Amino acid sequence: MGSPLLHVGALALCPHGGAVTIIPGQTRVTAGGLPAATMADAAVIAGCQFKPPCVKAQFVLGSLRITLGGVPALLSTSTALAVGAAPQGTVVVARSQTRALGS
Repeated sequence: MGSPLLHVGALALCPHGGAVTIIPGQTRVTAGGLPAATMADAAVIAGCQFKPPCVKAQFVLGSLRITLGGVPALLSTSTALAVGAAPQGTVVVARSQTRALGS
């Protein structure tokens, strides 16, 4: 069974509680009415209380089977690192759409 596709409306958090916002590079494919996320999308972090704060999420593993415009799609189980001055921990996806699945 697959994992839910990650979309730009998903709730993801850095290890210190900062919110991750995915800025979509593609808008053609949607999940839950919002653009599906890919490895090429920018992901910024706001509200991190750590010093120095996490400023972006860097996804290091996407879908092995699904590509959007030739770029691997992101799943709710995709691995991402929260990065500030250096990698500071793993991003946690707390909520995402659940209808579109992939692997």
